[in-house]
Amino acid sequence: VVDNAEHVTIENSALDQILHLEGNGLSGDFASELSKIQWDACDWHFSGDTATAGPLTAQYILVMDALNFCFWPCPGLEYEHLAKGLKDALTKDSTAFSADKLAMVGFRDTSVYKGRLIHFYKRAQIFVADVWGAYGRQKDASHPYFFHDIHELTMFADYRIPQILRHVGILRYSPSLAERVDRHEVIPFGCPEELEIRACTVIAVEKLREKIRQETGNNLTSVEIDWLLWNWGEQVKDEIKPHHRTLTIYY
Repeated sequence: VVDNAEHVTIENSALDQILHLEGNGLSGDFASELSKIQWDACDWHFSGDTATAGPLTAQYILVMDALNFCFWPCPGLEYEHLAKGLKDALTKDSTAFSADKLAMVGFRDTSVYKGRLIHFYKRAQIFVADVWGAYGRQKDASHPYFFHDIHELTMFADYRIPQILRHVGILRYSPSLAERVDRHEVIPFGCPEELEIRACTVIAVEKLREKIRQETGNNLTSVEIDWLLWNWGEQVKDEIKPHHRTLTIYY
C-alpha cells in the first residue's frame, strides 16, 4: 500500500525531528515515560485479578477492545465511559463476559487495495497488547501472560496516531485528502485514502522504531511507541488539525 500510495506519503526527514520535540514521550527517558503508562493508573479499568494472573481481566479486555470506539460519533461518549461501564458490569457479575455469553465481531479487519487483500487486524493486536500491559508487561517466560513475540505486533492503525504524525510532518496528505479530513468529512472504510492513512502510519512507526534504536540504542516495541504517541496525541488533540473520520467497527 505504501509503495503505491497516491494520497499519503511518509516524510523520512521528519523522523529525525520528532525525537527532539519536547513533551512527546520520545525525546527523554523512555523507561520513565513508559512507567507513567500503567493499566491501573486510573479507575476506569478492571484489574482485580492481575496479581494472581486470573482470567477475568483478560475477558474484560477482550470485550472492551471488541466494543471500543464503536459508539462514535455519539457526542459526549468517550473511551473511559465504556471502560468504566464494563468494569462495573464485571464487578457485579464475574460471569458477565464468559465465552458462552459473547458473540465477537470486529476482528476480521481486512480490505482490498488495488486488487490485493490487506490485513490490519487492529483490534486483535490491541487485545494482545492490552493483556500484556494489564498483566505487567511480563518478562518472566514462566508467567501465563508472557508473550515472547510481543515485538512482532505493529502499532494499532486507527485515527489518533496518524493525526499526531501528520502534525509533526511525518505523514503528508494530498491537498484533496487534507481538505476532506480538515472539514470533518467522513472517509469511507476501505477506500484508498483510508487504507493509505492506516498503512503509512504502520510503516512510519516501524521506521521511527528503527530510528530510535539507531540513535538511542533503545529497542522499543511498536506497541510502546504507539502508547507514547497516543498519550501525546490525547494531550494536544484539540490544538492540532483533526483526525480523519471513518465509521467502522474495526477502529
